[in-house]
Amino acid sequence: LFRSNATSPKIPAVLSGIVTGIRGLDDFHLKPRVLHHVRPSYYSSEYGQFLAPGDIATIYDINALYNASTPIDGTGQKLAVIEQTDVYLSDLNDFRTGFGLSSIGCTTGSTGLITACSDPRLEYDLISPDPGTASAGDLSEADLDLEWAGAVARNAQLIYVNAPAEYASNGNLVSGGVWDSWYYAVDQDLAAVITMSYGNCEFDFDYSVSGSADETELQKANSEGITFVNSAGDSGAAECDPNNTDQNGASATGGLAVTYPASSRK
Repeated sequence: LFRSNATSPKIPAVLSGIVTGIRGLDDFHLKPRVLHHVRPSYYSSEYGQFLAPGDIATIYDINALYNASTPIDGTGQKLAVIEQTDVYLSDLNDFRTGFGLSSIGCTTGSTGLITACSDPRLEYDLISPDPGTASAGDLSEADLDLEWAGAVARNAQLIYVNAPAEYASNGNLVSGGVWDSWYYAVDQDLAAVITMSYGNCEFDFDYSVSGSADETELQKANSEGITFVNSAGDSGAAECDPNNTDQNGASATGGLAVTYPASSRK
């Protein structure tokens, strides 16, 4: 049982300029947002609690789609996942079997990296020469994207488009990368839905450049009826100041921004 006022409180008009609020009229308290009741296997002493596919289905009210007379679960659909690294089949299957999803059968090399795949749940498309290694900086992103896309669209075929990135000694991209991957996915019309979790500060892109290749390619995707989903970034509206300060410790100066191509006008 809790106590609370049933009607809005009133104060004398003469106090209206100095009273900004009244506390103590109820005994409702703020509560921690952590979910305490989780399955034991979804808890790690190192990382804490995890969300499972069933949690996502509940949070976003997807169960109604799964349980419809004609289930909407990705059946008959293809979803292109845009990345730039080789991936381990065991990572994907550990996630899938651990959460009751069907495992995927692919061809792998001696290290367990996928080299070819034409499974009902996964197709593997390699766009540039395969280095035969996983990129440490990109692997977790690729695993995340593949695992959760497959967890939500459970019966869709994921098309993993991989253009392994090659960098020069100065850090500049030489070839490959997600830009090559998503261009290929659009040009080949691989899937009705494309998802990519990479981007750059939107201010680094000049919309005024006539015939921009990126904008033209996105317009092409639009004309093909492709739904292109891109992450707006992990830093919210501070995507052009991801670390909140510059190298000299000064305040963020980028201004409110998200990433491109999430900010595309096409």
